[in-house]
Amino acid sequence: MPRRRRTIRRRTDQGSVSVEMTMLVWPVAVIMAAFIAGAWLLSVARHDVHAAAAAAARAASQQHSPQAATAVATDTAQSALASSGRACTSLTVGVDTTEFTHGGHVEVTISCTANLSSLTSIGIPGTVTFQTDARAPIETFRELELP
Repeated sequence: MPRRRRTIRRRTDQGSVSVEMTMLVWPVAVIMAAFIAGAWLLSVARHDVHAAAAAAARAASQQHSPQAATAVATDTAQSALASSGRACTSLTVGVDTTEFTHGGHVEVTISCTANLSSLTSIGIPGTVTFQTDARAPIETFRELELP
């Protein structure tokens, strides 16, 4: 009966660098991904507030009186932000109708304060305020009710 040779395997450090690098890189990659996702969601929220201001300014410019323009701009901004899913804890809509004349313009300023935890969905405490304005021209031949 032939004798089997017994080989002794020694444990080496081969492959441990790969494990160590994975242990170091993986948490950093997760944190970077969370940061990028949070920044992306904040950018989308800022865009939604700007789009609401533009829609409110356009709706206000189509009205026949400054009072109607103010009311419609406020309603349009609130409904645009509600339909986009942006829950503002504090929403301020300012409508400038000082140039509400033929060939003039209407300017709408929106300030929306939102919780970071609801925006980013990862539980970051604090708030962020988005402020933007938009301007829409009033048509030259539109019938207006001016004082």
